[in-house]
Amino acid sequence: MMGTIGLLLLIACANVANLVLVRTQTQRPQLAIRAALGAGWGAIARVVLAESAILGLAGGIAGLAIAYFSLPLLLSLGADELPQIMTVKIDVTVLLATLGISLLATVVFALLPVLQLASPAVRLTGSLRAGGRSATGGREGHRVRHVLVVSQVALALVLLIGSGLMIRTFQRLRQVDPGFRDPAQVQTFQVTVPRTTVPSAQPGGPADERELRGKQQILDSIAALPGVESVGFAGFSDGLPMDGDGRQVFMIVDGRPPVPDGTTPATELQFVSPGFFETLQTPVLAGRAFDWSDVYGDRPVVLVSENLARAQFGSSGKALGRRVAFHPQGPRWEVVGVVKDVHHDGVGREAPQTVIRPVVASEAVAFVVRSSRVGTPPFLGEVRKAVWSVNPNLSLEAEQTLGEMYQQSMARAAMTLKLLTITGAVALLLGLIGIYGVVSYAISERRREIGIRLALGARQAEVRHMFVRLALVLVAIGVAIGLAASAGVTRLMQSQLFGVSALDPLTHLAVALALFAAAALASYLSAQRASALDPVEVLRGE
Repeated sequence: MMGTIGLLLLIACANVANLVLVRTQTQRPQLAIRAALGAGWGAIARVVLAESAILGLAGGIAGLAIAYFSLPLLLSLGADELPQIMTVKIDVTVLLATLGISLLATVVFALLPVLQLASPAVRLTGSLRAGGRSATGGREGHRVRHVLVVSQVALALVLLIGSGLMIRTFQRLRQVDPGFRDPAQVQTFQVTVPRTTVPSAQPGGPADERELRGKQQILDSIAALPGVESVGFAGFSDGLPMDGDGRQVFMIVDGRPPVPDGTTPATELQFVSPGFFETLQTPVLAGRAFDWSDVYGDRPVVLVSENLARAQFGSSGKALGRRVAFHPQGPRWEVVGVVKDVHHDGVGREAPQTVIRPVVASEAVAFVVRSSRVGTPPFLGEVRKAVWSVNPNLSLEAEQTLGEMYQQSMARAAMTLKLLTITGAVALLLGLIGIYGVVSYAISERRREIGIRLALGARQAEVRHMFVRLALVLVAIGVAIGLAASAGVTRLMQSQLFGVSALDPLTHLAVALALFAAAALASYLSAQRASALDPVEVLRGE
């Protein structure tokens, strides 16, 4: 993001340099008088640099004021998904850095007009002899301003292409099927249940079974709440979608020769209760889901994800009845069902190949509850009471909806998109201001020529087109340079992109055409002034 801000600063500095150039050209007669009276180049340069420093200081203060009042709005853009962003504030370090950069950037770019005055005896005395009417910058001044405009267009194009790529990325992320439905209607929370505190439905039974039945009691208590459609839980509290936390194992397919550990793709292992996938509304593509007889009967059955079934067995249907193991001498587990892929580490990454076992005894579990009442203030309180009705010593942790987890998984891409959109819009505005300014200044310099052309019968449209062509040539050069530069710069964004290449031709072409069209409009509006001039008034003034 710092690179983006740097490009935006360069565009702004190019605008400032253009303004200082124009002001210096209008001051050439005054500076010529100073030179004629004995002022050296250093004294004249100090005048220009002092004015530029004052301009930069004023701009920095104004920028800080705008930042101060707009910071709450900017922070609110990512407050929900990125809570840590709320720690951002304007402190003494920010104040000093902003003012220092403002002064430094303005003074550095003010060196351009200063260097043009490097030989005042030659350059300025000519202006004094010629008088104010011919006090224009000459070819060298025009060339510098044109180079600055071309640079602005090229830099703005790079930022706009970055914004376009992030927009495409966000669209692709939204199109990814996460493996569950209506996440805003799913409440999640974690509970740690010490084995010694679990009330047993069957006193005297095996400890693990007593623990599982205690959790089933919690599940049944929640399921009895009004509006609850289904409930399930994942063992070890690491089986929720989007949690980015999974157990990795190496799976062996029965009937195939085992391979050395570490040479087969890692498979994510998950433990879930009956009702878990029904609550997420994750489709069972083949076979069946678990029931409680699988849990209490300790049956050696597993479910597998669709991508694992396809990779290991060719299709979902062919996976049913196959047997897998997690150690060459370990027990074999029969595949009884295939479920749709579920993304566990955000939609920006591929869904892991997952093997799912019936839930086993564990102190920490993560519950999922589906209800249309999720998100309403009373609902979570009722869920807590339902848990406490089974065990009043328990506390609910990590209470959030699956919708919030889904949004958090996209928070980085969303925030990058917002910031790039803002900087891209500012870059476009600055670039258009630069183009408008160049055309306007060209018109002011050529007023006499325009008056003569109009007096001799030139049409207003021809005069407008003359200046629009100038602007479009500069824009075309800037677009060409920007496209070449973006081909290299946007490669640095590849890690931020999903489903779109950094060299995506559609994005590059669309942004280039949009920038070209906006620049054409800006130059046309500026050129309107030329066609509106009265030739009689212009020539009379000359």
